[in-house]
Amino acid sequence: MENQDYLSHHGILGMKWGRRNGPPYPLDAADHSASERKAGWTDSLSPSARKKIAKQYKKRLNKLDEAAVKEIDNVNVGIAKGTKQINEIAATKDRLTGYDEKTARKAAKSLEKQTAAYEKTKADVKMSRSRYDEIEKETWKVIGEAIENGYDIESEKVYRDARKGKRALGQLLLGPVGQMVFAGNPAGNYGVVEGNRYRVGSGSPNRMGSYTTRVRVRGS
Repeated sequence: MENQDYLSHHGILGMKWGRRNGPPYPLDAADHSASERKAGWTDSLSPSARKKIAKQYKKRLNKLDEAAVKEIDNVNVGIAKGTKQINEIAATKDRLTGYDEKTARKAAKSLEKQTAAYEKTKADVKMSRSRYDEIEKETWKVIGEAIENGYDIESEKVYRDARKGKRALGQLLLGPVGQMVFAGNPAGNYGVVEGNRYRVGSGSPNRMGSYTTRVRVRGS
């Protein structure tokens, strides 16, 4: 067997060529390049830098939740709309028989349009469900990344206004009554859906972070 010469390089993401960054060399925050810190070299981050990253995680998670709530609302509204369309289609089918020829022809044209509209509604609901699944995957990916880097995450159940992307007054009406009036009325003018509000603590780079969830009760 012949020995072959080759060049090998070991390092971390964002590391600059020729810089001795890593064990056994003692390093502090100033010894790492900006690209290394941006790439996730959290051991060298100062407390203020970790707080900044924690805020970024918080912003990402809450934006994802707002997007997820919007898709849930789209599904709820789509289901309510589809139910209404099914009833309209059934009523139109009744006019195909037992009426004069003119009424039957008009009903046939209406039925064609109504059926096409219903199929579009079903496709929209399917698309919203698919987008929700992707958002959910991305959310857990971000949570896992943050926890692995030592950040603490807490989520709180709240009601969000899906039409505006903000928390609505409906969050004060927790419990079965609030669920029935708001989340249970997707065809109404509320657009309020239960979601999560995230908080992210800077934690410690030397340990795995934690994830907790709680439900805020009115008056607590």
